[in-house]
Amino acid sequence: MEIHFKTVKLTNLYALPFDELGKTAYSKEVVLQFKKKIDIMKYVAHINDLKKFSGLNFEKLKGRVYQDCFSIRVNKQYRIIFKELKNGSIAILILELSKHYE
Repeated sequence: MEIHFKTVKLTNLYALPFDELGKTAYSKEVVLQFKKKIDIMKYVAHINDLKKFSGLNFEKLKGRVYQDCFSIRVNKQYRIIFKELKNGSIAILILELSKHYE
C-alpha cells in the first residue's frame, strides 16, 4: 500500500533516525514500533489485509471526529489513526499517532 502522512512531523517520525528527530514527545521504543507498523502497512495489498495481523488490533473507529477512520496498535498506549484515500489507488493517509486512552 502507498502511505502518505498528514503532517511533516509524522513524515519525519517515520523517515528520520531517532537521533535526528530532535525533541519529540515519543520514546525511542514508540518511534521504532511506529516505523515497524508503517512498514507492515506498506507491505499489505489492501487495508483489510491488516486484519490478518492479530497483534495490530485493526479496527474501524466510531464517532463524528473519526468518521471513516481506522486504527492499529503501536503498543498498549499508542495507536496509529489513518484513513483510506479515495483516489482510485491503494493508499492511506496517516492522520496521527495518539495515546489510546486520551
